[in-house]
Amino acid sequence: MSHIHMRMLLCVLILSVAVSSDAVSENLGAVQQSRYPDIYLKEDDNPKAPVDYGYGPGAGIPKAVAPSAVAPSAASAAAIPNGGAEAGAKGFFAAPATWPIIPIHMVLLSDGRVLSYGTDLTGAQGAQMNYDVWDPTLGTGSDAHLTLPNGTSTDIFCGSQSLIGSDFESWTTYKNSGDVLLSGGDLTVNGVRNYANNKTSIFYAKDDVLSSAGTMKFPRWYASFVPLRNGDKLIIGGRLNKDTLSRAAVAVTPEIYHVNLGWRTLAGIDIGDAIEYYYPRVFLGVDSALYFLKGDGHLLRLTTSGPGTMEDKGIIAAQGTAYRPTVMFSPGKLLSIRNNKRVQVIDLTKSPPTATDVASTSTDRIWSNGTVLPDGKVLVTGGSSSENVLTGVAYNAEIWDPKTSQWTFGAAAAKARLYHSAAVLLANGAVLTGGGGAPGPTKQLNAEIYYPPYLYRQDGSGEPAPRPTILSAPEIVKGGGYFTVTLGANEPISKVAIVHTGSATHSSDLEQRHLFLPFTQAGNTLTVRMSQNPNNTPPGYYMLFVFNSAGVPSVAKIVSLPRSVL
Repeated sequence: MSHIHMRMLLCVLILSVAVSSDAVSENLGAVQQSRYPDIYLKEDDNPKAPVDYGYGPGAGIPKAVAPSAVAPSAASAAAIPNGGAEAGAKGFFAAPATWPIIPIHMVLLSDGRVLSYGTDLTGAQGAQMNYDVWDPTLGTGSDAHLTLPNGTSTDIFCGSQSLIGSDFESWTTYKNSGDVLLSGGDLTVNGVRNYANNKTSIFYAKDDVLSSAGTMKFPRWYASFVPLRNGDKLIIGGRLNKDTLSRAAVAVTPEIYHVNLGWRTLAGIDIGDAIEYYYPRVFLGVDSALYFLKGDGHLLRLTTSGPGTMEDKGIIAAQGTAYRPTVMFSPGKLLSIRNNKRVQVIDLTKSPPTATDVASTSTDRIWSNGTVLPDGKVLVTGGSSSENVLTGVAYNAEIWDPKTSQWTFGAAAAKARLYHSAAVLLANGAVLTGGGGAPGPTKQLNAEIYYPPYLYRQDGSGEPAPRPTILSAPEIVKGGGYFTVTLGANEPISKVAIVHTGSATHSSDLEQRHLFLPFTQAGNTLTVRMSQNPNNTPPGYYMLFVFNSAGVPSVAKIVSLPRSVL
């Protein structure tokens, strides 16, 4: 391992520009901001923003001391802490812990560890950034982190990332297990940042190595990865360069990545809109098509065979922005946080698709993150009422219940999670929340773990609830097939659920999907049937949870639903 050289870099970030193709001008001032107040050209090197390493409000680490040298060891993050009297109703946020970097991008790996990246050890952007692999079973101290320098020349800041599903050659041999595909990101040209690159890298999880791996046809900065029903990855959107936005500055043509065949373009699709380049919200529907929910409420239906096709389904949803989350909480159903606290359920299973208003969030949560929980509810954390400033900060978590369409308050975090924050579900049923800043009011080199109410007794004691245990489950499961789960004890199981591993950045996690599976129980043995529809469960890695009669989930077993080798 080479020595990690720490550099302080001034950083320039263009958040995005929201302008229509018929209203592009060189002056993106008050007129554009008033028309599109949510996304606009912004340059900010953020040199004076304070750095928060955690340890409570106002505490920090002296500049002369590296964070890894002083971060204390902690109990295993897989263990559930005592949460106090309200934990059974609101859950519990553990104390903030130092993180080696600002975790702008987070990926749950197939072994339960978390890959994060986005800055160097000082919270600065650039190709010389670091990446970090965190093992929750070792706690939140420095010994739980493996932090390495980016050994490629690619600046992966604000690019795209997706966990690659495994291929199988037989039921005992499979490859490409748990690696992460990273594409696009920032580029410096003649000393000027914030262009775009077309580079591809792969994080090889077995060796914890990040390596260069070819190129796309188009440079892309702020693009989305979308998993397809056959295990391929669609990349869509992204900027081409830092110039004033117009159609010519946006990657309007999607591409598809096949793990063995590389990239191909979809020349029959042209997203065409300079506004919608920014982490497009695109989801696999139950009919094999992809659905692109735009900020103006339009819904596009895309197909990917051959050159691809695109059909405009019209305006179905309220106005929204790219920095409020939209998540698939059930096959074909999206919970979408729109503008001004408005929330809608988008039902892609209907023809035509519909949008229905549900209860609003308590406040407008700009740059919040949405996480689908094992019980099928949706957790929203972070955000503020004004874009990326400490005004109207939403510290309390909120949880949406699809059965009632209502929200309940969760516990309060200690840190503001604004732009460049992220959140992912962990295998123990808790949620890792972290990051924020670069640019922003504070460089958040810290993270907090949220433990939802289902992990606690409901008697006000704050004690962790007894959990069912999975003693064994197969590493590989087959779509439509049956598999056996052995429990640690003979107790009634009320439900079995799978949740796709998360891959989050910029208020977006398009890989999440949740599904309850049918099962039968005989003593301490469950016979479970995997979904027969690959549109509901595309190839990839899934957390398998079982619930006892009190609704408490087990620690998940991560299983692989592989693709066939082509």
